[in-house]
Amino acid sequence: MNHSYNGTGAAFSVYAGGLILGMTLVGVPASSALLKQLHGFSDAQYGAIYLPQLLSAIVGGVAGGMLTNVLGAKRLLTIALLCLFVAQFALAASVTLSPEHALSALMITTGCIGLGIGLGSGPLNAYPVALFPAVSNTALTALHTIVGVGMMLAPIYLSTFAQHDNWLLGVLLLSAATLIVLLTALLADFPHISASEAATGATEVRPARHSLFWICAAIAVIYSVAEGIFSNWAMLFIQEERGLDAATASLALTCFWGALTGGRLLASFIVIRLPPLTFLLALPPLMAAAFFLLPLADSAAGTIGAFAFAGFACSAYFPMLVAYAAGAFPQQVAWIASMMITAQMVGIGLGTYVIGLIKGTASITSLYYAATTLPAATLILIAIGRHLAAGNPLRLIKASSARLS
Repeated sequence: MNHSYNGTGAAFSVYAGGLILGMTLVGVPASSALLKQLHGFSDAQYGAIYLPQLLSAIVGGVAGGMLTNVLGAKRLLTIALLCLFVAQFALAASVTLSPEHALSALMITTGCIGLGIGLGSGPLNAYPVALFPAVSNTALTALHTIVGVGMMLAPIYLSTFAQHDNWLLGVLLLSAATLIVLLTALLADFPHISASEAATGATEVRPARHSLFWICAAIAVIYSVAEGIFSNWAMLFIQEERGLDAATASLALTCFWGALTGGRLLASFIVIRLPPLTFLLALPPLMAAAFFLLPLADSAAGTIGAFAFAGFACSAYFPMLVAYAAGAFPQQVAWIASMMITAQMVGIGLGTYVIGLIKGTASITSLYYAATTLPAATLILIAIGRHLAAGNPLRLIKASSARLS
């Protein structure tokens, strides 16, 4: 870094971009009841909205490393921000279109969200470390916390505008803010990030050649199906099956993301003394308990509390899973994080789509009970992964997840 380097614009772009990413990711599920009512979407159509996110996240995640070599991390970050801007614009446009065209616009929205996450995850994980090398762990933890804050704010933000019949204005203001961040990123002076730092697997040890990595990726998909059931169907469950108002539903979803974010921040301190495996064994029973509690909640306060508990149960699981996988491949942390985020998007998209298909014959309440098998499946795969690691020279080490959570 030379003496004239000024990272203020770069830091603003990265951290504001993280906030925008979190809010955009939750924008569609936070608006699900409004969109479904406005356009008369069936449950299957609503679930299908998330399929493009699944596919584009895979494309973006896989292509991220190669594009970093060609375009550089800064251009990749700006492309990711552009994808989020297009997603918000398509979301806003959906309310002015006929149901058929609105469905296409929403698929463009989720497709751009998946692509933005897939392309942007590498630069977003690498830049805090490059910008603040003396406090790299804290800088990266702060970024992921800000992303969580964005997910927590989105339901309340959009609900507030919707209650005043100005939901469209809320989305347009978010897109205007994204455009400001995008222009700032284009003009800012960023530190150099090598392809290996941003997202690449080009070293002597390639995680993709080891079954342990693929087991962890499968766990990420299964966990994310569970998270998607909690988050993407929350508004519809609370309003349609519980008969509660939109404000209560928005507050419950906000509490889910708030508890998830707070739990991850707390875990970043606890993991100094406890290995990631402890969280991977302790949290699935809590997720199963949350699936049982949600159908039993019969009041607004109980429902909000149950979603907050579900958020806490999910909180540290994904970052600790990334840390667990990265422990065997310490030189490939960024690449593993990028691929695991891709797996997460696959799980969320696939789970929401499948639930949309079967919801016509089963209530969300009954699906919650069936979903208790998902946390159990993660425990079985963890046991298989530990067995493979015990007989593999790439044995898992105790990984510090402070820079991942």
